[in-house]
Amino acid sequence: MAYGRRVRGKPDQGVRARGGPPVILKFVPAARKRSATGHVLQRIETLLERKMHRIVTAFTKRMAGFRKLLADSDGSVFVEYLLLLTLVGIGVIVGLAAVRTALIDELVQLAGAIATIHP
Repeated sequence: MAYGRRVRGKPDQGVRARGGPPVILKFVPAARKRSATGHVLQRIETLLERKMHRIVTAFTKRMAGFRKLLADSDGSVFVEYLLLLTLVGIGVIVGLAAVRTALIDELVQLAGAIATIHP
């Protein structure tokens, strides 16, 4: 199967990339011979190109939404306080577990000391 080449598109079709000139790369298919299966292969290739275009378009839309979400700062203070309180809560739980273990050890030692004093 013959492959095409990538060429620069028209300047008015491109997307301006961070202050640079608008550029678009498009696929120019190479010349092909016609055969009995050429029409079927061409149809399959057309369907695949359409499917790929849909996938790329959907991905681009999702990335645009994700960029918009990252740029949005509404509610960020609430999220920061929520994360801070979560970390404090985890620290309190770990600290109380350590205090419980130390208290049980001390009470066991106290019971052993009392048992040796009064037989």
